Parts: sequence; C-alpha cells; structure tokens
Amino acid sequence: MVGFDPRAYEAQVLKPLRKRLPHLPDELLTRYAVDLTMDSAALRGRIDSVVRLWNKAAMKAGPTGLVCQQLLRKHAELQRGGNADLTSPQWWRTRESARHQQLDSDIEDIVALLESSHGELGVITHNQLRAAAAAHPTLGDAEIEQVCMTAGLQIVEPVELPSAAGMRGRLESLNTKLLAAGVDSIPRLLFPDLSTFGLLGGFTVTPLPADRDAALSQRVAEKRGEDLDKAPDSPAIRANREAVGILVSEANSGADLTALALFHLLQEIRAKRADGAQPRTLLRLLTRSGLQTTDAGRIVVSVLAEPGVRRDSLATVAELLARGKLVAAQLATTTLAGPQGETAREAVARQREQVASLRRAAAEDLHAGRDEQARARLREALGLACDLPELTEQLTAVPAAPVLAVTADADGCGVHIAWRPAPDHSDATTFRVVRREGRKPAGADDGREIPIRSGHSTADEAPPVGRRVHYAAFARTAGGQWSRPAYATAQIVPPVTDVVVEGGSNVVTGRWRVHPDVAAVEVHRTVGVPRDRGQPVAVDCNRAFCDETAVDGVAYFYTLVACYPDPGGIGALRSAPAVVRGATRPEPRPVALTATPTTGAGLMARLSWSQRPGSEIVVRSSPQPCPWEYGQVVAPAELAGYGVELDGTRTAKGESMTLIAPVPPGRSYCVPFTLGAHGAVRGRDAVVALAEPVRRLRAQRFGDDVRVTWLWPDKVSAADVRWAGGRQRITVQQYRDEGGCQLRGFLGAPRVEVGAVMLGESGESRSAMMSVVVEERPPPLTYQLRRRGYHLISGVTCVVTLSGAEPLSGVTVIIVAATGHSMPLSPESGVELLRRPVVIDPAVPVVLEVPVPRLTKPYWLRCFLAEPAPALLVDPPVGQLKVS
Repeated sequence: MVGFDPRAYEAQVLKPLRKRLPHLPDELLTRYAVDLTMDSAALRGRIDSVVRLWNKAAMKAGPTGLVCQQLLRKHAELQRGGNADLTSPQWWRTRESARHQQLDSDIEDIVALLESSHGELGVITHNQLRAAAAAHPTLGDAEIEQVCMTAGLQIVEPVELPSAAGMRGRLESLNTKLLAAGVDSIPRLLFPDLSTFGLLGGFTVTPLPADRDAALSQRVAEKRGEDLDKAPDSPAIRANREAVGILVSEANSGADLTALALFHLLQEIRAKRADGAQPRTLLRLLTRSGLQTTDAGRIVVSVLAEPGVRRDSLATVAELLARGKLVAAQLATTTLAGPQGETAREAVARQREQVASLRRAAAEDLHAGRDEQARARLREALGLACDLPELTEQLTAVPAAPVLAVTADADGCGVHIAWRPAPDHSDATTFRVVRREGRKPAGADDGREIPIRSGHSTADEAPPVGRRVHYAAFARTAGGQWSRPAYATAQIVPPVTDVVVEGGSNVVTGRWRVHPDVAAVEVHRTVGVPRDRGQPVAVDCNRAFCDETAVDGVAYFYTLVACYPDPGGIGALRSAPAVVRGATRPEPRPVALTATPTTGAGLMARLSWSQRPGSEIVVRSSPQPCPWEYGQVVAPAELAGYGVELDGTRTAKGESMTLIAPVPPGRSYCVPFTLGAHGAVRGRDAVVALAEPVRRLRAQRFGDDVRVTWLWPDKVSAADVRWAGGRQRITVQQYRDEGGCQLRGFLGAPRVEVGAVMLGESGESRSAMMSVVVEERPPPLTYQLRRRGYHLISGVTCVVTLSGAEPLSGVTVIIVAATGHSMPLSPESGVELLRRPVVIDPAVPVVLEVPVPRLTKPYWLRCFLAEPAPALLVDPPVGQLKVS
C-alpha cells in the first residue's frame, strides 16, 4: 500500500473538487484516497489521515477550505447514518458494486443530453461539461471524461472573442451595404468564389485564390475593388463596391479586418443566443456563411461560455448559503418579495438556527473540558457562516489542540526535545517548551522556557546533570489560549566526547572533552575485544591518559566512563561508556596490496592489505608507475607529489584492512605507503584498469534487424558488443557513421551486452557490461487498400483487406485520411475514419469498409495499429494509399 501524500492529495483531489462546488461527487474511493485492496487497518489509517487533512484545510479561507468544510459535513452525515462502516473492506466493495450499477444509467442520460446539445458542435468546454453533469453527483471526474468521449466530444478552452468591431466608422453602415449586396460575410465579399474559410488562429480560405493573397488586408480589398469597377453596373455591384470601400478605409486606418469579420458574424450569433436559440442552430448559422465547421463549433461553445442573463436573486441566496456566506445571504433576502422572498428567508433562518445550535453545544463542551469537541462544532459552524465575526472570535478563544508524541532524548551534554503538531495546527500555530525539576509544569509560565529556534523541535543545552527534569510542550493559535501540556522526562549523565587516541614509540596517549561537573573519569584497557572491566589506566586531571605499559603489535580497547555525584548523595552516576581503539606505533614495514573492482557510485575498487596494530597506511593512485623501489623510504614532500591519496570506507577485521574507494577511469597504479617518523615505506602496488560504463542503453528492432544505441562515456574510443552466439567491437567513429550499432539478421538472442573500452599506451581499460532486452520480432500483418464508388453518386468507400500468416488477437486497426502531399506517419497526422478491433485468422482475410468524406486532392488513406501493437503492419504500394 502506498503511503498517504498530503500534497499529491490536495493537487489531485481537493483542487479539482473546487470546480464541482457546491455539488460534490459521491465517488468515495477518490474522496477518501482508498482502494478495494486495503484491509481494515489500512482503511482506518488512510481515512484518519484524510480527515485530519480536511480539518486542517477547512480552517483556511478560499475554495479549498470550502471544499473541506463540505467534505467534513458529508463525512459526519455518513457516520450519523449508521449504515456506513468505512473501515470494512466488504462495505466498500458492496457500495462500489451498487454505485457502478447506477453509473450506467447516469452516463446514458448525460450522453444523450450532450449528443442533443453539442453533438453537431463536436466540442465542449470544461464548465459546460461540469454543468451538464451537475445533476448526477454519482459521477466522478473520470466518469465525466468518459461521458465526453462516449458522446464524441472534444474538450476545448473558450476562445477570447472580440467585444467590439474595432473600426472608426459605423458598423451599421457596413451591415447595410452587405445586406444590399446579398453577401453574408466579409470573407465572401472579398473572395466571392470561396467554399469555406477560417478565422480562428489566422485567416484561411478554400480554395486558394490565384490572383491575390489569402488574407483579409487592405491590398486584397483594393484588388477586389478594382475587379468590381470592371463589372457591369447594377444595384448589387454598387453595394459591393461601397462595402469594399468601407473595408479599404478601415484597413488604411489600422483596423484588423480579420477581427472585424469575426465580430460581424458574432452579432447575429449573440443575438440569437440571447433569444434562446439551441447550439446546433447557432452552428448552422455560422457554417451557412462559409465558416469552417471546426471554427464554428469553437465559436459557439465560446459564446455559450460568455456571461449571459444575470441569475435570479433566489439562486444567488442559495449559492451564498452553500458557500457559508450567511450574513451576505441574509442581506440578499432584503431585495426579495413574495413567495421567493419567503422561501429565501426560511432557508437563511434554518441555517442561522443550525449555527446557533452548534455554538451552544460548543459552549457546553468547552465548559466540560471537551476542547476537541468544541473546536469541531465551531469549525462546522464556521463552514455554515464564515462571514460571522463573533464565530471566529469564539473559535479563537478555544484552547488549541495539544501537541502529539513529545520526546526528550539525551544529546551529549544537552537534551533534544521534539513533538508532532496536531492535525488542526497550521503554520500560524506557535509552540512553547518549559522545564521544571521535581514535578511537571502546570502551565505555559510554570518553569524555565526553552527557546524554540524553528520547526517542531528544540534543544536544552544546559540541563542539570543527574537530575530528573520534566519538559512540557504547549501550542497556541494566533490570539488564542495555550493548549493543555504534553509531557516528557529526561535525566542527563553526559559521557566523554571528542576522544583522540594516538600511538607513539612504546606508548599510547589519549585526550577528550567532558562536562565541567564531572567527579572522575575512569579508563580501563582490554586486549582483543572491548569489555566493561579491564586493566585500569591512570588519568591526568580527568582530561587525558598516558599508557606507557602498552606493547608493540597489540591492539587495545580503551573504555572511558564519566562519573558524577548522585543528587541523592548516595553513590555516583556513571555515564554510558565510550570505547576507542589504540596501539603503539611500530617501525614501518612495507605491505602488499591487492585490488579488485567493486560496485558503487561511479568507478570503485576494493583494496586490501595486512596491517599491524598501530601502523598507519595510505594508498596513492597515479596513471604513472611508481618511481620508487619496493621497501624504499620516501620523504613526505616527495610523496605528496606522486598521484592522489585514495579516500573511502575502511573496514578492519583483525590485521586485515579493506579500503573501498573511487578511482579515476583508465589505468591506475595503486601504491600503499606505511607512514613512519622519517618518511613513508613504499609497498607492493596493484594495477586497476576500469572505464565508465555506457548509459541509456536501448535496443530497437526493425524487422529482422536490431539497432543498439547508448551514450558514450568520456575518453572512451570503442565498445564491445556481445550476444548469445556472437560479438563485435565498434569504434566511436563507426557508431556515428551507422547511427548506432546495427545488428543485421538478429533473430534468436533475447539480450545484448555492451561494455566500454578505453585504449591506452599500456593496454585496455574495460567497463562493466551493461545489458538490454531485445524485443522479439513481431509477426507481419499485410493489407491491401482500394476505393469503391464516386462522390457524385453514392459516395466513396475505403475497402481494406487484412491478412496475416499467424493467428493474432488484440489487434485494433485505425484507418486515417489526411490531405496534402506528405504521407501521414501516425494516426494523429490525419482524420480518423475507423477504429475497430479485429481477430486475424490466416485462412480468412479480414475486410473493413468505411465511407470517405469529401477531401481536397491530393489526399492519403493509410492504416495503423493501435499501441501496443502485437504485429508489424506492412503497407501496400504507395499507389494504393495516395489519391491525386
């Protein structure tokens, strides 16, 4: 079960619900962020987390707060009903089964409604879709999207339409001239032979004119005026000429003729919409003028989305009450008279009485010490009357909820105090921590305050040593009362810290830091394994020791315990022991190093050697061989000039030492040096030859061939490619020339491995092999395409015959039409004519038929397979696909 993520829940659930107010869907799986695989414990934990988030968000102003307030009311209704067992998996399964039975009927109703209202438009806005589904609260966002797809509608955003003509002259004059000329649009005035035109996203016209630009511009208007001057005189021609003259004048003044043409069409559409015309009527008015159907549909839904007739006051009151604006709703009722006014005032009175009842119950809970119940009732009341000032003041006067899970843990010489905020604590909640000795603090001012730097934790840097101290954490909202205390107890016995042990010639020394109240520090020495007791070691002023009885070659453990006076006067308090290793420093001897590659972040090597107790060994790496002989003593200044010191994780096991460290790519000489008083003794080195592996390895199959691609690491000049039954080496230049590694006739091997190779003067360095799975070759599926019929008689039908050599199921065929000279490369490149699942039987070809709409030549008809495709679709000759 995935953990609950409050941020993701707010983004994916609460924010979309703001657009569904005040009618929230009853899709409870999404509302409570649960699924049908959860058991009772998981359901209880998830529902508690979600309700805590609702409580916290309900305190905030804005739409999200209103959503959470309504969700809390719905949650309380479910609990009061007595039939909802939210922690029972069986209840959830039963409810979802009943809900899905209801969904089918609701979806059919809305689909029928949308097909009637927007079917011819082909598009709809988000707000219009939600408005159509408002009467069906059983539908969630996913079901509403499904309804839209079933109705064959595409969701679009409203287009910003011009609200003015943008011309210097009078639009009525232009309208009069167009009416006299018998022309229904400005594009048809300038392009009398057009069949269709588009205005959204720029002007387009079909067919393209041969003697002028395809634009609504001053030059085109002047050219049209010249043509009209040559035409025989008539009243219609004179009206055309005068209308064109108006356009030339307006364009010369800077008017946008495309925006003017759009506004001219909108005049009638907006007027008919105000009269109550249906969307399909508005669409036909636009397409009758020659406007493209796609532009017409988007313009109609955008006009429908514009602010229309003002809602009646009774609906306004109902909306204000649903948003918790009780005072505003009461003011709105003063403008209503008659039955509507009585209905509105009764609704306001009912909600006001509900608020008053909740406030009385909260006062009783507060008097009885039930702070949490009082807060819950007042928050519910605030959701019903968020604009009632005294209600906010009453909620503020309730003590905040206490913090949760306070802990007080020893941290060196101090104490770390931490807590968890309550679910209804917000960023404005402040916290206080106080400390007392002998008893628990009774209030926020009863004890020594511990400053809080940030967040939900703090540190007491100077608690009394050895005494049991009590900490209390309090919370308070802005202007409110401190909460009840939450307690934690601690007793501090500080150990020694910052212990440093050093070996010398026949001596081991140690030093440390300790609390100033320490009475004594005990040090004991053991051999082999750490123990509580061992040989005592003399301590100097509780701050250091000098062990002159240590023997060369022996590994010691030193145990340090700080002792403090018992506050009760009986005995002493002993700290937790601090155990450290120590040994004398013997004469340096050379060691032999072994090296093997290992896994990790980057190139890593495992370096091992045998090390005597007290010896100090460093390993340096260089691309050049070591210039000193084995066993030679190297001065510190010379040693610093050779390579770099390898740093990593060291692990000791007896006298065996292992260092896991990053190494540079290529050939590296790793040399161990044993440090001594007069220099470093050179040991036996080991050679590490590694390279960075390739990245983003991919294998793409193209029929019988496979192309393998990857990202090359720096300084790599070749790669080894291996597969079952073969291998090859490819250089960077060959890879670039071929566009990858091309494996011809690659049929059987299921996996390819690639390893990078660095070529150097002293040999090759190889990376770890990276592998990738190669897809099996999909079976081929061929098709033949032909056209039947004529557009002028019965229309053209596209006939597709599919055949395959192997039985196939799960194949969905898409037939696409696309205009232009370029063949469509994907289903999205054209208009989808047919999408149908088919089953391929080698003995019986599959035949599909679909009508072909009237398209401008040249155009293409091509088939595709919906992803994921279980077969490789083979196209017929281009002559079958292209229509010219």
